[in-house]
Amino acid sequence: MNNTITEDMLIAVSLKAEQLGTIAWLAGCTDLVPEKREQVFKDVLFGINNLSKQIVNDLDELANIASGVHAV
Repeated sequence: MNNTITEDMLIAVSLKAEQLGTIAWLAGCTDLVPEKREQVFKDVLFGINNLSKQIVNDLDELANIASGVHAV
């Protein structure tokens, strides 16, 4: 494993965080399609959960690299 945090790694985390914002925006648009509100909220929660886990894992990897500690 390389001990370098690359620009690509930081961009990947940033893009995932941006996607969270897009998902939250989508949730705010449910007034436009009230009959689909429940399904949209389920999809939004699923998306937030999935991306949040990915972001936490990515940030954990970056923190481990930055501190020089490597999980096995």
